[in-house]
Amino acid sequence: MLINGRMTALEGSSYSHLDNTIDFPNIPPGEYVLRETQAPAGYEKIKDTRLRIGEDGRLTILDSDPTLLSVETGQGDTLTVIAKNLRTFNFQIKKVDSANETTLLDNARFSIYKTDVNWTKGDTALAQGVTSAGIYQINLEHGYYILKEEQAPSGYLLNQKEYRFQINHDGSILLHNPDETVSLSRADANRLILFTMKNTRSTTSIKLAKRAYSNSDRRLAAVFELKEEGDTATVITKTTKTDGEEIVFDNLRIGQTYLLKETQAPEGYQLNTKVYRLRLTDSGQVELLDGDDLLSLDDSNRQLLTAKNLKKGEYPKTGGFGVLPYITLGGGMMLLALAVELGKEKRWKHIRK
Repeated sequence: MLINGRMTALEGSSYSHLDNTIDFPNIPPGEYVLRETQAPAGYEKIKDTRLRIGEDGRLTILDSDPTLLSVETGQGDTLTVIAKNLRTFNFQIKKVDSANETTLLDNARFSIYKTDVNWTKGDTALAQGVTSAGIYQINLEHGYYILKEEQAPSGYLLNQKEYRFQINHDGSILLHNPDETVSLSRADANRLILFTMKNTRSTTSIKLAKRAYSNSDRRLAAVFELKEEGDTATVITKTTKTDGEEIVFDNLRIGQTYLLKETQAPEGYQLNTKVYRLRLTDSGQVELLDGDDLLSLDDSNRQLLTAKNLKKGEYPKTGGFGVLPYITLGGGMMLLALAVELGKEKRWKHIRK
């Protein structure tokens, strides 16, 4: 009860009947607020509603949706208010990869707007959320809504379309502007409505040039393999040529790490057996994780790689990838030669004795 602007609970008892009614006996004239403290399972609580009981016994509802709260003519001194609860539905957005729908996508951010029948929405969203384990969920009542993706999962293209859908009282649904990237299923026995949206991977390409180590103008023919790290099924094979443009690896997924390997060296050149790791950043640039003298990124074009080969018998000019093995080999040969000479000296001394 409102007394001097403050809420005060009515004295006396209230109870719920089996016929879904609640009685408040012996209420004097005055102004009241009807508050539902617990809604039936699967329904929303009604909003606080101001009531006035006049000295003449007339009951007036001061601020409520007339479709949800109304006054019914009672018998004798009984005043009856009919309150209707709105049924709620568990609305879930499921985010999946368009190429593999078993792949759930996290960190997609959505806004949901409540609209009128003409799809007029305000500036403020009813709800905003981010997918976790591929799912974002919220309880929605029947009505008209607009769903908009604000942020795509990392490495995926943003779906910029605003989807208009309605939920009916019985849980049936209608998607007013469907396309091949989304689907919407009606409420099941558990009042679950599922909105599935597919996202397409962002892709990019990289170029690879093959040059002689000692002459960067000399183009060489070699065979390379490129594959995603951890992916044993998809291998891309390309061959460089002694003339023409660089080879291009396209449709590469942004955000992934790839393995690059030379499988056949140019004729007269050493095979580079190292497997290189390179990552494609969200901006489509190449990040070379373990480059060296024989594989480098172009300073002005971060999507162009240059691979170099040493001639057979040729050593690198500077430090880097291949110097240590050659130094070790050279040092080993020197030690071997020294051991041979020492052996000769010992045998010579033995003969002289």
